[in-house]
Amino acid sequence: MSLPLRPAVPGNPAPEPAAPPVPEHAAPPVPEHAAPPVPEHAAPPVPERAAPPAVEPGDVVVRPAERRDMTALVELRLANAERHVRLNPGVYRIPDRSVVHAHFAEVLPHDLLLIAEVEGEVAGCAELVAVRDAPGHQILRPRRAADVHTVVLTPYRGKGVGRALLAAAETLAAAHGFEVLHAGIAAGNDEAVAFYAARGFRPRGTLRSKQLD
Repeated sequence: MSLPLRPAVPGNPAPEPAAPPVPEHAAPPVPEHAAPPVPEHAAPPVPERAAPPAVEPGDVVVRPAERRDMTALVELRLANAERHVRLNPGVYRIPDRSVVHAHFAEVLPHDLLLIAEVEGEVAGCAELVAVRDAPGHQILRPRRAADVHTVVLTPYRGKGVGRALLAAAETLAAAHGFEVLHAGIAAGNDEAVAFYAARGFRPRGTLRSKQLD
């Protein structure tokens, strides 16, 4: 049976019908153009590729070069070439990538070539190149020597990678019976001069050149 409606009081509008009660645990209504809610266990968005991490003591791993390092070694060689061409384009060049690749394909694995890694990424390399002994008719004392070449990628420079490589190269050189290491440095490469000087490398002479017509 329906109940009679209560008559409206003159001068007072009839009250609007109340909204139905919202259940205690019901989700609030979603606005028409709102983004859908993110599931509680949804994967976070993938961040952009970050810059190389800060390098702390002990973060640098130095190991012998392997065949899997071929691509990284090619990039290191070409990056080093570009840096030296900027120093003196009349002396240095950027070699053809395929020629550099063929070189490392031939020599790897290489007992006298070291790789530096930071968090699994190749950051630099160091190579020892044996120097021929002075023949008996020359005035130089015969000493078993090697040239050392150290290359560090720009994002890792100044972070201890070069120091770790050179220290490992010295240990490797001594283990192979070398008595002295040489570091040939291009004129104007003051950064390299300071790097090697801080690690005990001293001048042994001056090499002067003259371009002939």
